[in-house]
Amino acid sequence: MAAPSPLLRPSAPPRAPWLGALACAALLACATPSLAVAPQGAAKPGAPRPAAKPPAPAPRAAPRAPRAPGDPIGTLDGRPLDAARFAEFVLSEQGKSGAGLEALDHLVQAQLVALEATRRGILVTERDLDERVAALDQQLKQSSDGKLSIADQLAAMSLDASAFRTLLRQSIACERMMGADYGLRSDAEIPREKQSLWFQELKGRYGVRTAELPAGAAAVLLEEGQGERVVSRVEWGLELFRALAPADSDRLFDEYVGIELLLGAAQQARLEVTPQHVAREVQERTKQLAAKLKAAGMAADDVDYLATLRARGDDPDAVLASDRFRAEILLKELARQRYGADGWKRYYADHKADFDREFGRRVRVSTIHLRADAKAGGPAGRTLAEATAALEGVKQRAQAGDVPVAEAFASFARLRSEHESAARGGDLGFLAAEELERAGLPSALLDEKLGALVGPLPTLSGAHLLRVTELRAASPFDEIVGEVEKAARRQLLQELRKAATVERKI
Repeated sequence: MAAPSPLLRPSAPPRAPWLGALACAALLACATPSLAVAPQGAAKPGAPRPAAKPPAPAPRAAPRAPRAPGDPIGTLDGRPLDAARFAEFVLSEQGKSGAGLEALDHLVQAQLVALEATRRGILVTERDLDERVAALDQQLKQSSDGKLSIADQLAAMSLDASAFRTLLRQSIACERMMGADYGLRSDAEIPREKQSLWFQELKGRYGVRTAELPAGAAAVLLEEGQGERVVSRVEWGLELFRALAPADSDRLFDEYVGIELLLGAAQQARLEVTPQHVAREVQERTKQLAAKLKAAGMAADDVDYLATLRARGDDPDAVLASDRFRAEILLKELARQRYGADGWKRYYADHKADFDREFGRRVRVSTIHLRADAKAGGPAGRTLAEATAALEGVKQRAQAGDVPVAEAFASFARLRSEHESAARGGDLGFLAAEELERAGLPSALLDEKLGALVGPLPTLSGAHLLRVTELRAASPFDEIVGEVEKAARRQLLQELRKAATVERKI
C-alpha cells in the first residue's frame, strides 16, 4: 500500500481538520491508523490490520461548501461580516505562528501542484476520483467495523463532498508527478526528504516569493506565459482559521465579533479614538509591563511598550492602528461613560456582594510553630503536649515582658519557630478564609481583634502560637478600583453580546 503523497501527509500532524489540499486525506488516515491512501493503479486494499477504535465524528457544524474569498463569513445583527477584514484579523493574531506559516505554505504548494499538473497535462478524471473515494470508504468501514463511512468523516471535518473531491484531485495529481519524477512504483512510499526536495524545486521553477509583494498578496508565483499568480492574504487568513483547533477558532471568532460590537457601539455613541487616547493607552501599557518585570525581579527602568513590540518583531504602527487596539481603548471609554462617571463608586456599590466574594476579608497572621508527634519517640523529638506547653510559656513571656508584644513575638519566632516563616518574624501574610483552612488554621481568626494572641493550637504537624497583626475589610474600594473598572468592562461587553444576533458561516 503506498504512503500518502505530500499533499496527503503534511510535515506535522494537523491539530484540527485542515481544509487545505495538503492534509485532507491525511486526516482521514489519522482517523483510523490502518488507513492509507492508495495511489491510482495500486492494488485494492485487503483485510485491515488491527486498529484502535476510531473516534466518533465530532459534529461542530454542518458540512460547508467551498467558500469564495469574498463571501461574508457571517452576519452580525443582519449585517454581513466582511471576509477580508476577518482574514486580516486572523493574520494579525496568528499569522506569524507555526500554524500561520504552515497554512501559507500549504496554499502555495496547492498552487504549485495545480500549475505543474497543467504544464504536464496530468488529468485526473471523475472515474479516478470515484475509485479513490470508494477505496477510502471501504477502508474506513473495514477498520471501524462498519461504524464509519467517508461521509461520516467528512461531516466531522465540516467539509463538503465536492470540496473534498477537488482536494483529492490535486492529491492524486501530486502522487503521479512525484512518483514519475523519482521513478518509483505506484505502491512505493515517497521518502519525506524527497517530498520536501520536490516542492523546493517547484518553488524555484515558479519563482515563488513571499516578500516585496503587491498589496493584498501573501505569495506570488510566476506562471510561464501567463504572468503572476497570487495567493491573497484573504485566502491565507481564511485557510489559517479553518486549520485552527475548534476551541481556538471559536475563541478567535468570538473575539472578532466582540471587536465589531465595540466598534459599532462607539460609532453609535459618536466616540472616536484620538491621538490622546492612543498615547494614554501606550503609557498605561508601559506601566503595566514595567510592573510585571519588577514583579519578576527584572530591571524595568527603561522599559517601553513600543520598543517591546519592535523587539518581538511587530510593527508598532500596525498594532496601534489595529481594530483590536482601537476596540480595547473604546471599551474603556464606553465603560467610563456608562458606569464610571463617579469614579466607579456606584458600580462598586451595586455589585459589592460580588466583589466581597472575590476580594473577601483577610487577616494577616504571624506564627511561632513547633513540630510535634502524637506519641513520644517520633521524628520531631517532642509530643504535641510538650509543644503546646512550650508555646504556652512563650505566650506568657511575650505578654509579661517589658518589650512590646509585637516585637517580642517576632523575636521569639526568629529564635524558636520551626516554620519557614521564622526568618520573617513568623509573618504568614494576608490569608482569606479558604487559605486559612488550607493551612490548617481556624477561619475564626478573621473575627479576632487586632493584636490578639491565639493558641497554642494543635495541628497535624505540631502546634502554632498565632498573633493577628492586621485585618483587611472585604473588597476595600480604594484597593480594588482597578478590578472594579475591569468588571464594568466585562459587563458592558457581555451586554453587547447578549443583545446581538450572530450567524457564523465559516
